[in-house]
Amino acid sequence: MKPERPFKGGDLVYHGTSADEDFEDLRGPAWVTDSKAVAKNFVGWNSGRKPRILTYRMISAPRLVVVSGEREFQDMLEWVDEETGLELSLGWDPHELADAVCSIRGVDGWHLPDNFPEGSDTLLCDPSAFLEFV
Repeated sequence: MKPERPFKGGDLVYHGTSADEDFEDLRGPAWVTDSKAVAKNFVGWNSGRKPRILTYRMISAPRLVVVSGEREFQDMLEWVDEETGLELSLGWDPHELADAVCSIRGVDGWHLPDNFPEGSDTLLCDPSAFLEFV
């Protein structure tokens, strides 16, 4: 799979969290979205008492594996298996898959443009290389 650049400098993305820790910089791998509505879905995923949506601006365009639909997602799993020697296509969890994708040279994460009806789901291996807090 060939990485693409679906974002450009200046694009806004969002990260939903409820972590007690105040932070501006995301530690990778981390998930962002182009939709505040999607980010709101993730506010409850982290334990904590500070629900919020953080806004970031892309300062440069990451190289992302773009995956649309279930068939392309399966293709990505098989590609990751080939590139890493893992067998994630047999069963995976999001963090394990993120670590595997981030270990592939020349790939900065993945972008699922239609993972949610309201917007995208994007994994960035090293968010600080591409995002600035707004």
